[in-house]
Amino acid sequence: MSIRDARGKDLFFHVAGRPGPHVLLRLTPGKVASPESISDAAFIAAYQSGWRGPQALAVSWTEARFVSKPKGFPPGKVRVERGREILVSHDPERIGTLSVHQGGKKEPGGADS
Repeated sequence: MSIRDARGKDLFFHVAGRPGPHVLLRLTPGKVASPESISDAAFIAAYQSGWRGPQALAVSWTEARFVSKPKGFPPGKVRVERGREILVSHDPERIGTLSVHQGGKKEPGGADS
């Protein structure tokens, strides 16, 4: 799934200041994400980036409508406006409790990516 697949209110998560994978948290129109869903999506974004702790990691997030891919930007790099950050703590067992989707295939362990 890419930013092109996102709807305006879906949430976009990406490890702060690094190129690499992102996570889209799909929202039902008119609904807001729970703090737990935001935390889970941020954890998955950190995990998908290769982070395994033990230090905490900052993950940027915003509504998908504030993310763009300007012409000429390299792969994995986007422009994020109105970004916020969430600090993700190391928890080696957490990924196993989440369900991750990659390229349309569901894998063991997060939210929609």
